[in-house]
Amino acid sequence: WWGASQPSSLAPIIAPGAEVRVSPSKLQSFSECELKWFLENHGGRDGDSDAALIGSAIHALAAMMAEPEPPSLEELKERLSARWKILSTKKGWANSYQLDQAIEKLEKFFSWHQKNERTLFRVEARFEAEFRRVRLVGSADRLEIVVNDQGEESLYVVDLKTTSTVPNKADAKE
Repeated sequence: WWGASQPSSLAPIIAPGAEVRVSPSKLQSFSECELKWFLENHGGRDGDSDAALIGSAIHALAAMMAEPEPPSLEELKERLSARWKILSTKKGWANSYQLDQAIEKLEKFFSWHQKNERTLFRVEARFEAEFRRVRLVGSADRLEIVVNDQGEESLYVVDLKTTSTVPNKADAKE
Protein backbone atom coordinates (compact mmCIF):
# COMPACT_ATOMS: atom_id res chain seq x y z
CA TRP A 1 0.00 0.00 0.00
CA TRP A 2 1.22 3.44 -0.87
CA GLY A 3 2.31 5.38 2.20
CA ALA A 4 2.36 2.36 4.52
CA SER A 5 5.32 1.98 6.83
CA GLN A 6 7.53 -1.08 6.95
CA PRO A 7 6.18 -4.14 8.78
CA SER A 8 6.85 -4.02 12.52
CA SER A 9 7.54 -7.75 12.50
CA LEU A 10 7.98 -10.56 10.01
CA ALA A 11 7.27 -13.24 12.63
CA PRO A 12 4.24 -15.47 12.04
CA ILE A 13 1.06 -14.23 13.71
CA ILE A 14 0.45 -17.74 15.04
CA ALA A 15 3.45 -19.77 16.09
CA PRO A 16 4.13 -22.86 13.96
CA GLY A 17 2.36 -25.84 15.52
CA ALA A 18 0.16 -23.68 17.78
CA GLU A 19 -3.57 -24.35 17.88
CA VAL A 20 -5.69 -22.11 15.65
CA ARG A 21 -9.18 -21.35 17.00
CA VAL A 22 -11.79 -20.66 14.33
CA SER A 23 -15.51 -19.96 14.52
CA PRO A 24 -17.87 -20.62 11.59
CA SER A 25 -18.82 -16.93 11.36
CA LYS A 26 -15.16 -15.90 11.29
CA LEU A 27 -14.52 -18.53 8.63
CA GLN A 28 -17.32 -17.04 6.53
CA SER A 29 -15.91 -13.55 7.06
CA PHE A 30 -12.47 -14.79 5.97
CA SER A 31 -13.87 -16.37 2.81
CA GLU A 32 -15.56 -13.07 1.90
CA CYS A 33 -12.54 -10.79 2.48
CA GLU A 34 -9.27 -11.91 4.04
CA LEU A 35 -8.06 -8.35 4.71
CA LYS A 36 -11.27 -7.32 6.47
CA TRP A 37 -11.15 -10.51 8.56
CA PHE A 38 -7.55 -9.84 9.56
CA LEU A 39 -8.13 -6.20 10.48
CA GLU A 40 -11.30 -6.91 12.45
CA ASN A 41 -9.65 -9.74 14.37
CA HIS A 42 -6.68 -7.61 15.32
CA GLY A 43 -8.41 -4.55 16.72
CA GLY A 44 -9.59 -2.80 13.57
CA ARG A 45 -13.28 -2.79 14.36
CA ASP A 46 -15.82 -0.28 15.60
CA GLY A 47 -18.39 -1.25 18.20
CA ASP A 48 -21.40 -3.31 17.29
CA SER A 49 -23.78 -1.72 14.79
CA ASP A 50 -27.47 -1.27 15.48
CA ALA A 51 -28.16 -4.20 13.15
CA ALA A 52 -25.80 -6.48 15.11
CA LEU A 53 -27.30 -5.46 18.45
CA ILE A 54 -30.85 -5.92 17.20
CA GLY A 55 -29.94 -9.29 15.68
CA SER A 56 -28.45 -10.42 19.00
CA ALA A 57 -31.59 -9.29 20.82
CA ILE A 58 -33.86 -11.19 18.44
CA HIS A 59 -31.67 -14.30 18.78
CA ALA A 60 -31.93 -14.03 22.60
CA LEU A 61 -35.71 -13.68 22.39
CA ALA A 62 -35.90 -16.62 19.97
CA ALA A 63 -33.91 -18.75 22.42
CA MET A 64 -36.67 -18.20 24.99
CA MET A 65 -38.86 -20.56 22.95
CA ALA A 66 -36.92 -23.43 24.56
CA GLU A 67 -38.15 -22.45 28.04
CA PRO A 68 -40.61 -24.85 29.72
CA GLU A 69 -43.31 -22.17 29.31
CA PRO A 70 -42.28 -20.16 26.26
CA PRO A 71 -43.41 -16.55 26.05
CA SER A 72 -46.21 -15.39 23.78
CA LEU A 73 -45.55 -13.15 20.81
CA GLU A 74 -46.91 -10.19 22.80
CA GLU A 75 -44.47 -10.92 25.65
CA LEU A 76 -41.57 -11.09 23.20
CA LYS A 77 -42.59 -7.77 21.64
CA GLU A 78 -42.87 -6.16 25.09
CA ARG A 79 -39.37 -7.37 26.00
CA LEU A 80 -37.94 -6.02 22.76
CA SER A 81 -39.70 -2.66 23.14
CA ALA A 82 -38.61 -2.33 26.79
CA ARG A 83 -34.94 -2.69 25.80
CA TRP A 84 -35.13 -0.69 22.61
CA LYS A 85 -33.29 2.38 23.97
CA ILE A 86 -30.10 0.35 24.39
CA LEU A 87 -30.39 -1.31 20.96
CA SER A 88 -30.90 1.61 18.61
CA THR A 89 -28.92 4.81 18.13
CA LYS A 90 -31.52 6.24 15.74
CA LYS A 91 -33.72 9.23 16.62
CA GLY A 92 -37.24 10.28 15.67
CA TRP A 93 -39.01 8.56 12.80
CA ALA A 94 -35.91 6.48 11.95
CA ASN A 95 -35.99 4.98 15.45
CA SER A 96 -39.70 4.13 15.13
CA TYR A 97 -39.14 2.64 11.67
CA GLN A 98 -36.24 0.52 12.93
CA LEU A 99 -38.34 -0.75 15.86
CA ASP A 100 -41.18 -1.62 13.47
CA GLN A 101 -38.72 -3.56 11.30
CA ALA A 102 -37.37 -5.44 14.34
CA ILE A 103 -40.89 -6.31 15.50
CA GLU A 104 -41.70 -7.55 12.00
CA LYS A 105 -38.66 -9.85 12.12
CA LEU A 106 -39.74 -11.11 15.52
CA GLU A 107 -43.26 -11.76 14.20
CA LYS A 108 -41.86 -13.68 11.20
CA PHE A 109 -39.70 -15.79 13.50
CA PHE A 110 -42.60 -16.49 15.87
CA SER A 111 -44.90 -17.49 13.00
CA TRP A 112 -42.21 -19.79 11.59
CA HIS A 113 -41.59 -21.30 15.03
CA GLN A 114 -45.30 -22.00 15.55
CA LYS A 115 -45.61 -23.74 12.14
CA ASN A 116 -42.33 -25.65 12.44
CA GLU A 117 -43.02 -29.38 12.61
CA ARG A 118 -39.59 -30.27 13.94
CA THR A 119 -39.04 -30.65 17.69
CA LEU A 120 -36.79 -28.02 19.26
CA PHE A 121 -33.97 -29.91 20.97
CA ARG A 122 -31.49 -27.18 22.04
CA VAL A 123 -30.82 -23.50 21.52
CA GLU A 124 -27.39 -21.86 21.40
CA ALA A 125 -25.83 -25.33 21.39
CA ARG A 126 -22.06 -25.01 21.86
CA PHE A 127 -19.78 -27.23 19.81
CA GLU A 128 -16.08 -27.87 19.28
CA ALA A 129 -14.34 -29.96 16.67
CA GLU A 130 -10.64 -30.53 16.04
CA PHE A 131 -8.92 -31.01 12.72
CA ARG A 132 -5.14 -31.17 12.87
CA ARG A 133 -4.15 -27.92 14.59
CA VAL A 134 -7.47 -26.18 14.00
CA ARG A 135 -10.15 -26.06 16.70
CA LEU A 136 -13.55 -25.08 15.29
CA VAL A 137 -15.65 -23.54 18.08
CA GLY A 138 -19.05 -21.98 18.00
CA SER A 139 -22.72 -22.43 18.69
CA ALA A 140 -25.76 -23.40 16.67
CA ASP A 141 -28.80 -21.16 17.06
CA ARG A 142 -31.13 -24.16 17.18
CA LEU A 143 -30.92 -27.93 17.00
CA GLU A 144 -34.16 -29.57 15.92
CA ILE A 145 -35.21 -33.21 15.62
CA VAL A 146 -37.54 -34.98 13.21
CA VAL A 147 -38.65 -38.56 13.68
CA ASN A 148 -39.69 -40.35 10.47
CA ASP A 149 -42.32 -43.07 10.08
CA GLN A 150 -39.72 -45.77 10.86
CA GLY A 151 -38.81 -44.08 14.16
CA GLU A 152 -35.44 -42.83 12.89
CA GLU A 153 -34.34 -39.42 14.11
CA SER A 154 -32.75 -36.72 11.98
CA LEU A 155 -31.02 -33.72 13.49
CA TYR A 156 -31.31 -30.30 11.85
CA VAL A 157 -29.00 -27.36 12.56
CA VAL A 158 -30.85 -24.06 12.17
CA ASP A 159 -29.04 -20.76 11.71
CA LEU A 160 -31.41 -17.86 12.35
CA LYS A 161 -30.86 -14.85 10.09
CA THR A 162 -31.98 -11.32 10.95
CA THR A 163 -30.46 -9.50 8.01
CA SER A 164 -32.64 -7.60 5.57
CA THR A 165 -31.29 -9.55 2.60
CA VAL A 166 -32.62 -13.08 2.28
CA PRO A 167 -29.99 -15.61 1.20
CA ASN A 168 -30.81 -17.63 -1.89
CA LYS A 169 -30.83 -21.45 -1.80
CA ALA A 170 -27.24 -21.70 -3.06
CA ASP A 171 -26.00 -19.31 -0.34
CA ALA A 172 -27.95 -21.20 2.32
CA LYS A 173 -26.52 -24.53 1.15
CA GLU A 174 -22.97 -23.14 1.21
